[in-house]
Amino acid sequence: MKHQPFLKTIFSALCVTLLLTACNKNGGGGGTPNNSDVMYPATLSSYEGNNSGYPANFTFKYDDKHHLTYMGNHDRFSNISSNGVQQVILTSQDTLIVANLFSGNIYTGQGVNDVRTNYQWKYYSGTNTTSAVITYYFTTGPAPDYRVSSHNGGTYTQFFTYDDNGNLVTSQFVTNAVGSPNSSSYDPGGLVYDKLTYKGYDNTKLSPYSAVAGYQFISYLWSYPWQFSLAVSKHNPTQVIEESLKTNTMKWSVYSQSDYTYIFNEQGYPSQIKITTVYPSTATPTKAFYQTYNFTYSK
Repeated sequence: MKHQPFLKTIFSALCVTLLLTACNKNGGGGGTPNNSDVMYPATLSSYEGNNSGYPANFTFKYDDKHHLTYMGNHDRFSNISSNGVQQVILTSQDTLIVANLFSGNIYTGQGVNDVRTNYQWKYYSGTNTTSAVITYYFTTGPAPDYRVSSHNGGTYTQFFTYDDNGNLVTSQFVTNAVGSPNSSSYDPGGLVYDKLTYKGYDNTKLSPYSAVAGYQFISYLWSYPWQFSLAVSKHNPTQVIEESLKTNTMKWSVYSQSDYTYIFNEQGYPSQIKITTVYPSTATPTKAFYQTYNFTYSK
């Protein structure tokens, strides 16, 4: 997404990993079914376009408390503890390690006020490079928006609003413009330059990660619209609209529209998610891009 240009390339490399990688009042996973059929992702197979014969396959591992401790495959994986997530991406020669260290317990949400992130490249030549540590801050607001969070990397703040069923409704990106007051969850200040709107939730069906404690932290950082809803929504949207502000005209335009279709298992979790995305403001406004995600679950 355009609001994080420095990290866009890294996010592109991590996009499938971050899909691997939901939210209640105390910061854990987003809810449970009305019956006892609580389920956790066991495997994920994903592909783009019609390349179903060449999927990327991932597995999930949990401890005896159903805390997610590992997700990935042999060349792209994350190791997870109560206060940190280490993502590892192996290329043909080099290795990228993304380390997220949280201030509190990500499984319970207690004490999680910030996350410190750094990127380390280990090159085949034997040299290593490490980025400076970037700190992102988390805040929450009162009911009914008790789960509204802002993520501030120093140049922008992201605000979330939710409906009464624990679903993400909007997300806005705000610059801390020169001369504006410091942003807060209740008075954004600055300039809104990108916003996402999530529509069409079926509140009888649960999102894939809704039972995974701390998934909104495990999956952070996010880059694409579908990553936001998977990370923090209890249920599944059918459409996401991204709008961007053209600062030269101060007019809004639709940057992307993603439509979702689902196949659900007997317990009400998606066994398949298909996403169709178009970019109306580009040179090919009707050209569609397709993504398919197939899940299996365990109890």
